[in-house]
Amino acid sequence: MESLHILLNTSTKKALKGDAYYLAIGGGVAEHNWNHIRTVLQDQGFRCQLTDHSEDMGMISIQGPK
Repeated sequence: MESLHILLNTSTKKALKGDAYYLAIGGGVAEHNWNHIRTVLQDQGFRCQLTDHSEDMGMISIQGPK
């Protein structure tokens, strides 16, 4: 898993109603972050839907000295 694209939706319906958050996580920490987020959501009993869209999207990261 090179990059991770997560849509976190607080609605249990397929349509995006309610709050939604999009996370783009790149590099070698993607799988670790996915597992951590999933574990915290389950342990805390959050009612939300966590969806991995990594196969549907790409990411370009532009970085520089400033």
